[in-house]
Order: sequence, then C-alpha cells, then structure tokens
Amino acid sequence: MAEKVRFGVISTARIALNKHIPAIKQSRNAEIVAISSRNQARAHDAANRLDIPKSYGSYEELIADPNVDAVLNPLPNSMHHEWTILAARAGKHVMCEKPIAMNVREAREMFDAAEENAIRLAESFTHRLTPQMRYVRERVARGSLGYPTEAHGRLGSLLSDVDTNIRANPDLGGGSLWDRGSYPVSALRFVLRAEPEVAFAMSRDHLNRNIDSTIVGILRFPENVLGTISSSLEQPRTNHLRIICSHGAILMPNMFEEDTPVLIETDQETEEIQFSGQDRFVTLYEEFCDGIINGSPQEFGRQDATANTAALTALLKSAANAQPVQVKSML
Repeated sequence: MAEKVRFGVISTARIALNKHIPAIKQSRNAEIVAISSRNQARAHDAANRLDIPKSYGSYEELIADPNVDAVLNPLPNSMHHEWTILAARAGKHVMCEKPIAMNVREAREMFDAAEENAIRLAESFTHRLTPQMRYVRERVARGSLGYPTEAHGRLGSLLSDVDTNIRANPDLGGGSLWDRGSYPVSALRFVLRAEPEVAFAMSRDHLNRNIDSTIVGILRFPENVLGTISSSLEQPRTNHLRIICSHGAILMPNMFEEDTPVLIETDQETEEIQFSGQDRFVTLYEEFCDGIINGSPQEFGRQDATANTAALTALLKSAANAQPVQVKSML
C-alpha cells in the first residue's frame, strides 16, 4: 500500500463537500482523487471547485477506477447498503456515512462483503473522536464521581428545506432518529461502555412526512442505568450530552466541537475543563487510513455498527407500537 490512501467519493452530498473532502485533503495519509455524481456536469463542477483530478457521471465508473483505493459513501441512508457492497466487491475500502444501515441485516451483509473482499469498512461517526468525548468516557470509567445513574443525549436542529431535503423523505431513510438521534445513541453507548437492553420511545410527525420529526427515547442499560435520547428536525439547534453519577455530573455542551469545555458538577463546585484538538474528521481519516496502510486494529467495526443499528431500530419499533422493545430482538 502506498503512503497515502486514494479516495473517491460517490455523490456530491453537502456533508462530503463541506466536511469529508476538506478533511481528506488535510490528512497526512489520505488524498482525494475522484468524485462522481449521477449528473456529469455536477461532478465536473465539484471537481473543479475542490481541485479533484477526476470526475465521473456515474458511481459505477468511479468504483471501477483502479486508481481509487477507498470510497466515501455519503449517499442517502437507504442507499448505503447497496453501494457499500458494490464498492467492497470491487476491492475498495469504504468510509460510510452514518447511520451505516437501515437494519441489522443490512449492516451484517455490508460487513460480510467487507470481510469476504479483505477491505476495511467504517461508519463515519466523528463525535466519539473528540478529546472531550474520550475524557468523559474515561472519567465515567474511573468512578471518581461515583457510579452512573442516568445519561442524557440530545441533538436537534431546524430543517428549513422540508420539501427537498432527503432527511424528510421516508423512502431515503429520513427521520430525526436516523439523522440526528443516531449520535446521542452512539454517545451513550460509548461513554457507558455498555449496550442498552430495553428501548422505549415516542415520536411525532409534525412535518407530515411519515417520519419522526421529533423523537424521545428511553434506553435501559445494564445495572439499571437509565438513558434518554432525543432528536428533532423542527427545533433550534441543541447538541449536548450529560452523564449523572452518584456523586456528580458531567456535561458536554457540544458533542462535536474540539475546543469546547466539559463541565464537572458536584455539590461543592462546577469545574470547567478546557480542550483543544485536531478536527475530528481529519482524525477519522487518519485513523482509518492507518489501519489500511499498517493493518492496525479497527476500534469501531462490525460489532459497534450492528449494536448501534439494533438500538436505533428498537427505538423506532417502540415508537411505532408504543411498547418497550428488547434491543437484542433486533439483532
């Protein structure tokens, strides 16, 4: 393997243009060599603007390019399964946008294809790569604030372009839980180092799109640690994580920004701990490419992706039936 992993992007999705491609360009061990769209003019325009050597008018052409080592898949959620498997069968490593799949069966088939073709597949959650999230996880495990009793995660923002945005389209895997709520579910699992056992949720479809425009869920973890998650496509932006322990609490006011503080709250005081760090998308690619080049172990792979998918699908099933759901029944 060369010193840098050569990436191609299938689609000109905004998350790819605004976050992933700049991060690939900044990474010490990755480079962007091609971009594709189902519209050749759109791909050509993106390539010109972002100084990408090649552009293709189809995803198939990019996947077939022998100079592409790895593929970024930022397609709508419902298309992750098909195109990740096609890329894997072509021998391309895959960085797949979250959520990796619409159910556990799809996730397993994607990782099966990855293993059968000796390629690396990753779900592009970046929040767990920030120094704050790592610190919160370690602080909970250390037990200096006692044992965890509750964990709360929230991510919401206003979807202004409802009529055209894929997040409001149920056929493309839309809805607030898949798009926003997948982050707090992942965050709770990460900081508690545990998998939820039971899920219960309620949702509303105020946008009238047959999706959960807002959802609130309860996750019961081992030792009866109670977690709540909420997400929304119809509210001002909020984004925080709070872990309450028997002798204090930890608050992350922002799960994404690398330079925001963590607050440690006890009966005696509130301590503010400052952080700074590398852009989380750059970290994502450098760790992913280190694994490809050096064969280092993958921290987040099949087990993590399928477990997160099981928790998400359990919450959605509960919201649909107004009944608690055993998360393991989704596996």
